[in-house]
Amino acid sequence: MPDAAIQAIREERSASLELRLAAQKADLIRIETAKIEGSLRAIRDVAGMNGAQAAAQAALQRVSRAHMNDNDGWVA
Repeated sequence: MPDAAIQAIREERSASLELRLAAQKADLIRIETAKIEGSLRAIRDVAGMNGAQAAAQAALQRVSRAHMNDNDGWVA
């Protein structure tokens, strides 16, 4: 098989893998977003809309600080 054909096959496989990984990431984002929404609904039911907004903002601040503090690691 000529080198150009082999290279074309490799590029096609690489593109296919990239598409699969992108689809997996999109699925994960949808799943995790649904979990967050469910949690926020439960908080809203208990503490009202202001409570849900405060909880979401506090959680985002913790995640942002953890990301900045230890280079992609999580701080509990």
